[in-house]
This record gives sequence, C-alpha cells and structure tokens, in this order.
Amino acid sequence: MTKKFILSILISVTLIIFGVGGYWLWNSKNQPKTTGLPMRLTTNNWPGKYFVEIANKKGWFKEAGLNVELTYIGTDYLGSLNDTVAGKYDGSDFYLFDFIKYNIGGANLVTVLNPDISFGADALVVKPEITRVSGLKGKTIGLPKNSNEEYGLGVVLERNGLTLEDVTIKDMSGEKTSQAFINGEVDAIFTWEPFVYEAIKEGPGDLLFNSSQIPGLMPVVFAFHQKFIDERPGDVQAFMNVWYKTTEYMKKNPQETAQIIADIYKITPKEVAEFMVTDKIFDREANLSAFLDSFGFESLYGTSHIILKYLSNKGEAVGRISDESYHNAMFDDSFLKKIDNGNNINKIIDYFK
Repeated sequence: MTKKFILSILISVTLIIFGVGGYWLWNSKNQPKTTGLPMRLTTNNWPGKYFVEIANKKGWFKEAGLNVELTYIGTDYLGSLNDTVAGKYDGSDFYLFDFIKYNIGGANLVTVLNPDISFGADALVVKPEITRVSGLKGKTIGLPKNSNEEYGLGVVLERNGLTLEDVTIKDMSGEKTSQAFINGEVDAIFTWEPFVYEAIKEGPGDLLFNSSQIPGLMPVVFAFHQKFIDERPGDVQAFMNVWYKTTEYMKKNPQETAQIIADIYKITPKEVAEFMVTDKIFDREANLSAFLDSFGFESLYGTSHIILKYLSNKGEAVGRISDESYHNAMFDDSFLKKIDNGNNINKIIDYFK
C-alpha cells in the first residue's frame, strides 16, 4: 500500500467526518423551533390525509417536537370545515373551491400544501338511460348546493354546451347523495367516494364523468389559520418536514402504507391502494409545480382564478379575494421551499460511494 494511497484514504475519511459532522451541526442549528403546544388537526379515510395517520403512528410528529391532537371526522367533511373556520381546529384540508369560499366569507386561511388532487374520486353518476352529458338537460341532480361538487358539475356542463340553469339541482349533503340516487329521488348525483361506488353498485348507476377527465379541476389544499402561522411558524415548518418525510416513505413503501391504513380503518389493503389511484397524492416536486403562477388547471393559482370567475358569474361577490395581492397571499409556499430533504448529506455520501 503506497503512501499516496494511504493519504487519499485519510483525506477521504476526514472529508466524510467533517462533511457529515458539519451537516449535523448545521441541521441542529436550523431545526424549526416548536412550541410544544397542541396542534389540533382532523383525520379521516382520505388519501390526502394518510400522511397524518402514518406520521402519528410512526411517532414522527413527536420526534419533530410537535404535539399533534387528531380528531376523526368520519364522513362529515363540510362539518369539519365549519369547525376549522370556527377555531376548533388549527388546520385542515379543503377542496380548493371550499378554501376560496370560506375566505370569501371572512375566514383568514392560508394554504401551505397541496397534499392531493381528486383524480376520479369525485364523479357524476347517472341512471343507465342517460348516456351523455347533453342528456342531463331537464334532469334532477343531487349534490350540495354552492359546493365544490356544483362547481365541478358547472364546468362539465359548460364543456358540453349546457349550464346549471339547464338542470334541476336538488340540494343535499354529499353523504346523502348515494342513498337518494338508490331510492330514485334523483336522476343523477355529483359526489365523492365512497358514495360514488355505492351509487354505481347499488343504484344501479353509470359513471358519466369523473375528475380524472379534467386534471387539476379539484385540487385539495391544506390550510392553517393565518394567526396560527404568524404565531407558530416553527410548528408549521416542522409539520411540513414531517409531511415530506412521510410522503417519501409512502412512495417507497406502498404495501406497508396500504397495510397501515387498512388496519386503522378496518378495510383491505386493496381498497386503500385503489383509493390512492382515484385520489392522487402529491409529493414535494408536484407541490412546487402546483404553487407556480400559471394559467388554467395547471396550478392552484390558475384553478383558483377559474373558481373565482365561476363564482362571479353566479352573482357571488368575491370581494377582497379578487384583489391580486390578497389572492397571492392565500398561497404560501415558503414552508414548502424550506423543507430539509437531506440533499446535502446525501450528496456527501453519494460522492464517496
């Protein structure tokens, strides 16, 4: 063994020690400062929220210095939103449409994350004799009025030469749509899973449209109260870091992910895997794209402007939301960009492989 070879080994080892040591020193100084106060969040069987369940089970919230308190909301999605806006919860996931609606109504919510997007989980189910969207003219459709589902239906109708005025909307909660369809009370429903599946299986109903046919139509956002973000930015950053760690785990371990969720909700891993197809989970890269200022359904900004136009055309006063500076302030990707994804240490390790 030559002196030159030995010297190269010593230099390599020294670089690794200082590189790794330097990284951990930097990392310890730059870890977000958490408060230890309760972070009150909701959970239910929805792919965009699976990361919360898994992180909680793995103890990753606690490791990050977060005191997360989870409340199971079942199928009461709209009820959970009302409770969040009222202050019962510090943050929750909203369809982008609902997020905008609540902010129009005076809520001061800020989106920090786009955890998932409906990619077939929301759908239009019709009686078998209705074979095309134009056949909905004069028909009765069950859905919650002034909701994400009505907005979705409006877009679908417009693309097929109809408007909401061409159909009769029967107002009902999303949880009641499938039973109303099965009972023959309506000709069609626009709803979300698992009520889509129930209507098709027991209706019997046919799937005429689902959200995968217009990618970007129905994104889901995770929002905190602005006051919470202002007072506890370290908690928000720690939460985002855990989200990243968990979604990476889910990508690399799909079978384990499905099994964990299946055990929690007493369903089969197959059902979990199928649900994660119709509701697509976004990773960090997809989120960075979602927060770009682009047109159409390509980003949260683009889709939000389409939603605002839809609401304005319906005669709803969009008020302060139409102000571009306020509109932009509703979308905060600063925490997303500060996520520590371990790239520095990985580059050091990869260099010496």
